[in-house]
Amino acid sequence: MKVSLRWVCDHLSIEWKKINVPKLVAWFNTSVAEIESFETLDIEVSDFALAKVGKITEESLEVAVPEWKKMGSISLRTDAHEGGWYLVKRTDMHFEWATHSDFGIEKDGLLPEFRANAKSAASGSWKKQVEPQDVILDVDNKSITHRPDLWSHRGFAREIAPYLEATLIKEKEFLADLPVKTAKDHFEKTKQFPLSIQMKTKGCKRFAALYFGKIEQAPSALWMAFRLMRVEQRAIDFVVDATNYVMFDIGQPLHAFDAQNLDGHIGPRMAKNGEQLSLLGGLNLTLQSTDMVVADNTQALALAGIKGGAFSGVTQKTESILLESATFSGAVVRFTSMFHKLRSEGSARFEKEQDSYQNLKGITRFVKLLTDAGIAMQHAPYIVSLGDFPKPLVIKITQTFIEDRLGITVKKSQVKKQLQERGFEVKDSLVKDEVLFTVTVPSYRATKDIKQREDIVEELGRTIGYLSIPEVLPVFARHATDQQGYPVTRECGGSWVDRLARLKTFLAFSAHLREVSNYAFLDDEFLKKINWRVSNPIELACPIAEQRTTLVDCPIIPLLQNVLDVSATADTGGFFEWARAWKMVPDHKNKITERKTLSGIVYQRKGSIDFYAMKNMLVDLFDVVAMDISFVACFERPRWAHKYQCADVVVDGKVVGVAAKISAILASKLGIADAFAFDLDGDFLLHHPINKTVFKPFSKYQGSFLDISMMVPVTYTVKMFEEIIAKVSPLIVSVRLQDVFQKAEWGDQKSMTFRYFLEDPQQTVSKDLMEKIQISVCKAVQTVGAVVR
Repeated sequence: MKVSLRWVCDHLSIEWKKINVPKLVAWFNTSVAEIESFETLDIEVSDFALAKVGKITEESLEVAVPEWKKMGSISLRTDAHEGGWYLVKRTDMHFEWATHSDFGIEKDGLLPEFRANAKSAASGSWKKQVEPQDVILDVDNKSITHRPDLWSHRGFAREIAPYLEATLIKEKEFLADLPVKTAKDHFEKTKQFPLSIQMKTKGCKRFAALYFGKIEQAPSALWMAFRLMRVEQRAIDFVVDATNYVMFDIGQPLHAFDAQNLDGHIGPRMAKNGEQLSLLGGLNLTLQSTDMVVADNTQALALAGIKGGAFSGVTQKTESILLESATFSGAVVRFTSMFHKLRSEGSARFEKEQDSYQNLKGITRFVKLLTDAGIAMQHAPYIVSLGDFPKPLVIKITQTFIEDRLGITVKKSQVKKQLQERGFEVKDSLVKDEVLFTVTVPSYRATKDIKQREDIVEELGRTIGYLSIPEVLPVFARHATDQQGYPVTRECGGSWVDRLARLKTFLAFSAHLREVSNYAFLDDEFLKKINWRVSNPIELACPIAEQRTTLVDCPIIPLLQNVLDVSATADTGGFFEWARAWKMVPDHKNKITERKTLSGIVYQRKGSIDFYAMKNMLVDLFDVVAMDISFVACFERPRWAHKYQCADVVVDGKVVGVAAKISAILASKLGIADAFAFDLDGDFLLHHPINKTVFKPFSKYQGSFLDISMMVPVTYTVKMFEEIIAKVSPLIVSVRLQDVFQKAEWGDQKSMTFRYFLEDPQQTVSKDLMEKIQISVCKAVQTVGAVVR
């Protein structure tokens, strides 16, 4: 945001040249917000003069420059008319029209017609009206999003006045004195005010208007145009310039409607789905029900808080206007601005939540500008104001609270001085030997910035000076903590923080997966790509982005998007994420549940993934937190999972997650050949009690192992054969899957190889014993249809 120092000093009892700008910037950057840079401006106005347009033909345009006592031809321009005064510059032997870029504005284009007369043009006295020298401050917009009061020159002046030890000139000096007729939400037209007004939406907090039965359509004023150009704003004509000037001067956006194009009614309402609106500048919009408009009984006239419509725009033929000044909801304006990808100086201010007491001042400031400039006008004898003023915000805070938070001693007089200098009303009293301050927050700070006691402390901290706070680290005791009251014991595996760290370390360094942190919102464009429909979606009222409207219900979906993003450049890889997922509980009055999840995915762009190797990886993962897991057929297969290669993860008889290959359809849409994913219950992983590890002595006698390979139906599970083999003999201490293999010509058959380990606590396992057990194992698996190879 550009700020003109000369403009700021209109509101201060100090001359702008007496200000030490580098020191002011240094103070502002450490106490208020960030001024990114400042520039000293010095325009050589002697290079410019006012020229009066004479005869205009299809081929030439004649101008007279009385100051330089010259006449000549100049390039044609469509908006020029005979007798109009325009600014020109001289180059070598001819004239050229002055442009915005000649005065340091990035927006190029010709300057408009100006209010002037032959005397001022001939003498060059018009140059005394403009300000060729100035200092332009470039304030970082992001650093003042919480300070809507700073989005104006008066607000900036009010902020720096205490630092400069300057007096803020009283506001009434800048405002016209006009009576106000108030109503709650409806005003019926009268003879003096021939337009009825009605507020039909809560998105508009206050709406004020002044009817001008007659108004002179005067050209731009030189002094005003020069100031507007300093803040990157083009000059157009006096009425439009004045509305813009008020916005930059006191922070209140205004809009002028051509009253002749209104049907006798006007007011804010929500748009209808599919309603059309043509904006100034030629943009045509199709509106939705979440957009707020200013409309008459027939049609939408403006996109509220953002941009006016072409139909009711002020032109050179306009004779009467309705000047509107409102307080629109920042959330509504921001949503509409984002949806239609439209942003204006007005919307930038409304988004920050404007002072509700300010809209009447905007109208009276406009009238004051026109009156001082001698613009001919006839307006209604009163302003119509709809909507209630908010109640003043009062915060009570003790001196002890302030000192404890700041870590320094602050005198009672210092508290009152710092706050009162910035417009706060402060009263102090003694309650139980404690100084209690009752602080009334000014309306221009109460909309977004100051809400609670801590905000008052912050205000005092920055105004007293952060450097006055001693550089001492606070002392605090550290205790082992856990979420939701779970005990922190060795039996539980330590704190949840340690347990989560061990799980992440395994996935990152042993499983070689990359940790990601995805948005909590699904990407609508990605969902369309994979043709994914969210069951019972939880949609946001105000999404953070146009394509992110729904909370994540399945953590695997964002991981699939991660795969899509990198699979074109990496043939294989994997991701994991500690995240949260949300679901709408049906038949429970739209109750929403939230769960913590540990999820991951491994993919191959070419080739296939060994499902059993991935299951072993999960076994190792749970070993990290000393949990034994088993796999059972999925009770409820997720929609993303493969029809057959899918299993529930079970610990102590409880299903704690799912592991599966992704479906072939999903894989093809991602452009990969195969992928394996898992979704685990995060709360269970972190807080499930772990049994004590009991040492079991090794056998004194040598054991051995045997392998068995067999052909079995593809529907047979690993767990089934592990249990069958283990039951053959008490000497079989463990059974492990060694290999699974399939061929197309085998049809519905597959080859499985198991290795089982033998130990005898009384003796070394002999060859004869091994042969007997092998025969028994073969018979056991043959009873279920296996063909031993």
